Amino acid sequence: SIIFSFFLLNPSSAQVAQKVTVTWTGISGFVEQGMSPDNTANQSHPGSVAGDQAPLKIQSPAFVVKSIRQSSVFPWAINVIYVSIVANVELTGNTQAALTISGLLGSTTGQDASFDTYNTLSLTYSAGSPSIFGLNGSWTRETGQLLLQMVPAASHSAGQICAFSFELRNPGNANDESAS
Repeated sequence: SIIFSFFLLNPSSAQVAQKVTVTWTGISGFVEQGMSPDNTANQSHPGSVAGDQAPLKIQSPAFVVKSIRQSSVFPWAINVIYVSIVANVELTGNTQAALTISGLLGSTTGQDASFDTYNTLSLTYSAGSPSIFGLNGSWTRETGQLLLQMVPAASHSAGQICAFSFELRNPGNANDESAS
């Protein structure tokens, strides 16, 4: 049995797995034969599905993990919003990259100067998570949108989790789930 490996640079766009063949040339030549791809999921990559280990199957750039949850359902409460993201491509801050979280409608944060500043929310990163968006995000209460600019010199590897939280004040009345 002969085993060897080599590195390839994947393309930046999605593609299906490639049909790989093997041929031996020499005194006892073989007819070209198809190789058997590994059609399992890659357990070390978040969001991997069956077939992802087949040769040169490339996913479209995406967030393979994108979760959000809250700490409180109580009216007028300070509500900690927890966000976790994992991208399948490297994220770099040298291209004015930004993450926008939309749909956070109904919060009273920024409505009144007695709680927090109008347009800035402080970010708290989970232990071990890189602070790639700096310490603050730009909050727009009317649209329920939080804009996070990536730190210019930051780099975040594909498959690495970025987990952070921020605080919003809940409204005094019932509010349907708004984050998507």
